[in-house]
Amino acid sequence: MQSELAQLMADKEFRPSSPYDWNWITPKVYREVSIPNIGRRSDLIVHITDRKIINIECKLEDYGEVIYQAKDHAYWANYSYICFWADTYLPNDIIRKCLSLGLGLIIWRPGHFIEVLQAKHQKGKDTGAKAIRKEILKTLKKKDAISTGKKEQSGQLNLTPQNNKTK
Repeated sequence: MQSELAQLMADKEFRPSSPYDWNWITPKVYREVSIPNIGRRSDLIVHITDRKIINIECKLEDYGEVIYQAKDHAYWANYSYICFWADTYLPNDIIRKCLSLGLGLIIWRPGHFIEVLQAKHQKGKDTGAKAIRKEILKTLKKKDAISTGKKEQSGQLNLTPQNNKTK
């Protein structure tokens, strides 16, 4: 699930914040990043810009703990998502908690992802969250991205351009 989601996010282009900038942004995607400041490990980080970072927690089961993990990551990330296997039973309580905490929800079945709930932008970071975020950005700059999109090649994932037309 994580590698397929990493590939999907790496191939996606994101719209910039400025309405005057027409250059779409290809993100850098990182898997299994340790966040020692909060004692957690992030399953997937999508680094679009230094001001737009998405955290995604992937779980095949154990939906009780994942809410707390995603909530902890929402402290420093702009958007925090939870990704579940499509056949996982999700009680209404989980969906209510996602809504109240502003967490996004993605459902996965091999070959398909559906964004069920869109994550809310986590605003108003205090100085503690900003310090954690600064450390994470330093860590990401040292760490090789698993994939940097379809325009570049990566050592861990086989990324090939989709258009092989010659002119």
